[in-house]
Amino acid sequence: ENTAAASHANNNKLVEKLTAIDGVKKLFSGTHFHETVLQLDQPADGVLKALMDRGILGGFNLSLDYPELGDAILVCTTEMRSDDDIEAYATAMQEVLSSGAVETSLAESA
Repeated sequence: ENTAAASHANNNKLVEKLTAIDGVKKLFSGTHFHETVLQLDQPADGVLKALMDRGILGGFNLSLDYPELGDAILVCTTEMRSDDDIEAYATAMQEVLSSGAVETSLAESA
């Protein structure tokens, strides 16, 4: 299978699963390859820290460099990601956003 096509397909799967979660939306509607900007309804830094606590490198926090985007993160996939990896990320994101773990993570870092 073509590496680029597999990376693109994995990104589409990940974004579809993540944007099905309340509090996650795709920020731009334009074409993309294997990176997508997502906007969160909770602090990006706290979400990424809580994901890391679950063993998930969740993406790049864009809110520091692009504050006008709000709590935005850049997610990326490669051909190396399996369906199980994508499912694990989506499950972790759902848990983080629904459990209040973001507030706990931010309180601990303060």
